[in-house]
Amino acid sequence: MQYDASGNIFTIIVILFIALAVFAGSIRILREYERAVIFTLGRFTGVKGPGLIFIFPFVQTIARVDLRTIVLDVPTQDLISRDNVSIHVNAVIYFRVIDPERAIIQVEQFDYAISQLDTRNNHDFGAVIGRVAGIAARDAIGKVGLANFR
Repeated sequence: MQYDASGNIFTIIVILFIALAVFAGSIRILREYERAVIFTLGRFTGVKGPGLIFIFPFVQTIARVDLRTIVLDVPTQDLISRDNVSIHVNAVIYFRVIDPERAIIQVEQFDYAISQLDTRNNHDFGAVIGRVAGIAARDAIGKVGLANFR
């Protein structure tokens, strides 16, 4: 009886190919401004980065967090102050994540939450400056009105 080793070699090649694919899937490269929040079986394990990191596929997942300053443009909002003065408010938000763990674990979609917080703050801003803007607007209208009558 003659032994045929070609079946065993094919099996070894397939196993090595699968092992190489799993190893390649476990490598992640993070840029200098990124951090990875690592979850092992859904539980927080730690924060890693930057550089080359290894994770166990199917066991660990990562959430990438950008640590650079992010700029959000807030659309123009029309506010009416307490003195019934119409105010157009333009805003730009600059924010930066300091603690990646808290940004991912404690807030769902932290960038969306910041944009919504700004919308609320613009309304508060309109209430605070309403009286000052109203007085300034009356003074400006008064000066223009007086200049036209002279």
